[in-house]
Amino acid sequence: MDCNPDIAQLALTHGMSEWTYSCLRGRHDLRKTYGRDLGNMPVIAVDVGGTVEDTWSAKRSWFATKGFDIGRTPIGRREIVKRVGGKEDLYKDMVSDVYSDAKIASHNLTDGCSEALRLLAMRFRVILLTSRPADQYAITLEWLGSRGIGGLIEDLVCVGPSRTKVEWCRAMNASIIVDDDMRHLETIRLEEELRAIHFSRGAEPTAAMGSAVLSVCTWPDVVTLFGGLMPTAERAESLGEIGRASCRERV
Repeated sequence: MDCNPDIAQLALTHGMSEWTYSCLRGRHDLRKTYGRDLGNMPVIAVDVGGTVEDTWSAKRSWFATKGFDIGRTPIGRREIVKRVGGKEDLYKDMVSDVYSDAKIASHNLTDGCSEALRLLAMRFRVILLTSRPADQYAITLEWLGSRGIGGLIEDLVCVGPSRTKVEWCRAMNASIIVDDDMRHLETIRLEEELRAIHFSRGAEPTAAMGSAVLSVCTWPDVVTLFGGLMPTAERAESLGEIGRASCRERV
């Protein structure tokens, strides 16, 4: 299958590796594989670091070398800073190391992520959002390809410091955002259509139905929860198919 010439030009312009190039091809091929126009499918946004990409073991190891045990269960930035004595600069040093290009390449997927994204990509335009700077776009895209999920992603967006992930979701009319850090979800209001899933991996769910932010601790739970969050009957019906497929995969 010939690649979209726009994708080929993008790869040529940015000097992308074979992995990154094949990942971009996978996004193009996905439209033909599913035989659907992705432009007519609902948009969902999914965070990268900590949600799709398992960064917790690397964070634990890094802080252990500084004399801090931040625990086995993943927590957000604010909680980590508290556990290391309020040292924001120390946290920033960790980010510079753990989220360096070389370290990103060594990270694994979070448990259940690949299977869940395959199910969600059948009915949604899956956009990955990251706070990383634009110059880490290529390495992150390459990492997605190396982990076998590049073809499931409609796009990767580096939001950078100029706007928040929630602001991006509102501008793009995204239906749902999934993130492991509550800091990125707290501004979502119950009266707006955008809904959020807090991926509190390994922890007990903390939010109840009726909130703009619902908390789950596994990727299968994320998939199941989508059916209850979609605003229209048509979307709920499509999630019913995903839910049934998820059940079949677990049998």
